[in-house]
Amino acid sequence: MAPNDSTHTEDHSKNHGEDSLRTRYFFKLGANLFSLPLTLLIQALSARLLGPVQYGSFAYLTTFHTNLLALFDAGTSTCFYSKLSRHTADKSLVIFNWMLVAVITLLGASVVGLTIAFGFEAFLWPGHSTFVLWLAFFWAVLTLISQSIQRMVDALALTKSGELWKLSQRLFACMLLGMLFLYLDKISLPLYFSFQFIILGILCLGWGAILSKSGFPAMPLIRIDARRMREYVREFYSYCSPLLVYSIIGLFSSQFDRWLLETQYGAAQQGYYSLAFQISAACFLFSSAMTPLFTREFSRAVGRSDMAQMRALFLRHIPTLYCVTSFLGVFVAFQSKTLVALVGGSEYLAAAAPLAVFAFYPIHQTYGQLSGAVYYATGQTRVLRNIGVLTMLLGVPVSLLLLLPQAYFGLTMGATGLGIKMVLIQIVAVNLQLWFNCNLLNLKFGKLLCDQIVTVCLFAFAAFACTTLGNYLTLAAWGGFCLGGILYLICGALIILLFPQLTGVNLTRGQRVKA
Repeated sequence: MAPNDSTHTEDHSKNHGEDSLRTRYFFKLGANLFSLPLTLLIQALSARLLGPVQYGSFAYLTTFHTNLLALFDAGTSTCFYSKLSRHTADKSLVIFNWMLVAVITLLGASVVGLTIAFGFEAFLWPGHSTFVLWLAFFWAVLTLISQSIQRMVDALALTKSGELWKLSQRLFACMLLGMLFLYLDKISLPLYFSFQFIILGILCLGWGAILSKSGFPAMPLIRIDARRMREYVREFYSYCSPLLVYSIIGLFSSQFDRWLLETQYGAAQQGYYSLAFQISAACFLFSSAMTPLFTREFSRAVGRSDMAQMRALFLRHIPTLYCVTSFLGVFVAFQSKTLVALVGGSEYLAAAAPLAVFAFYPIHQTYGQLSGAVYYATGQTRVLRNIGVLTMLLGVPVSLLLLLPQAYFGLTMGATGLGIKMVLIQIVAVNLQLWFNCNLLNLKFGKLLCDQIVTVCLFAFAAFACTTLGNYLTLAAWGGFCLGGILYLICGALIILLFPQLTGVNLTRGQRVKA
């Protein structure tokens, strides 16, 4: 059994030629850039093959079961990633994690089974068969397994090989969906779930082979003695127990929003909302590539009690990624109609308004993911829980106001209303997290908050002007989109040149002068 100490961590990293953070980030980013058109193509083909109603049903069911498993996960997966990042030779930790995955799966299956047995499925999942419900649950389990394996790949700094395999899997998924699109006009949900099982299985097998080749198999054939098991239980309980309430309220909040949208407006609105969410997620391209790497490096800095390195990581990466995500998100908001027509086709034109709102969600999600990583890496899960519980409870009356019909004193805004609620609550939660992180790292919250506002306003003004000019100079919608995009790219470059501090350059320099 590999001892859980820093010496073995260093040996494993050296033996496997660990790349620098910059190398891993740019490789992961490059893989994301190449996979972006593939991902959009997958979403476009899926949306057209399923149609708004089935596409919305798939999103609603899979979101519910994913949230259910996240409830029982209660932060254990993040704890596992943080600890494995510090102790990369600890194979018994991996076995303990797989035990947790098995327990999470059994608990989730029990909840679904009991719900069906007592006849509550019509209330939670109206209009869906039991067979489809179980397919959605198994999809969530397979997704949980794939995420556990991906965390191992990232924690062991095998990012290059992992991203190459993920890119190959996306290419295969496009080919398979393309064949279905050529021969079939529409497909059923069970057939689409079968497609999902195939591509997720391929992803897991490939990542498992990469781990085995590195000398660290995804499922090490070792036993954990009773003493080590008790240590893990105590460590994980200390880390995750504050997150249990957070997970419960998180499940209620997220599912309540989706359930309200489903029961008040139907599956088609779920489809519009889901398509808007998927397109806006493309704006998260740069920061999503950095999040697991940032968490790993921050965890290692915490392990060394290196406060200077923690501050440097925060200031070097978060403002830059926020600026880039803002640049993309604002443009998507102003070009929502054209993008919806491209991805979903004429059936999804009603998704343009939700997308125009939801495009702002990934902007602050960048701060949320990376700033939240600080809490996980430092073990401050109680603070994260308190912020999350507060903002989620605030979100419930906001959801009721925006989604309920006028007869119940609501604004009847459907998918657009839910998008507005998500963006507003995200901004509040992220800046509360940021305030506490600034206190922890001795940073100026006011400066970072001001830069957030200025960044979005500058890009919004540029996007409005470029989109208006592009549409005025060209007759075709795609002509205006392309010309507006080129003009916006030029304006964005000028904004960064004129205000480099928005990218964190000046902040990072100031950090080096005065920590």
